[in-house]
Amino acid sequence: MLQQFGTLGNRATPFQMVTSKSPIMPTTWVANGQFSKDASEEVPMVTQFDEKRRHLWERAKANLQKAQKWYKDFVNKFQHEVNFEQGMKCG
Repeated sequence: MLQQFGTLGNRATPFQMVTSKSPIMPTTWVANGQFSKDASEEVPMVTQFDEKRRHLWERAKANLQKAQKWYKDFVNKFQHEVNFEQGMKCG
């Protein structure tokens, strides 16, 4: 028989149905004081991943800005100011 879970009432998640336990979440570690505030100090790979992600983000941002400038300059080459006056005929 499926165990009752307080926060879910009569419903259970698939994890709880298979294991009959509530999953351990990172918030559980923080609440119990088992989680460092800066995990990158303990795991250098986290720092490397974060640095690489930031570098790629900056490159992507710079490339998008470069493309936007190119398109803006390209379109502006062919635009000219048009002044319409009353009584002008179109066509």
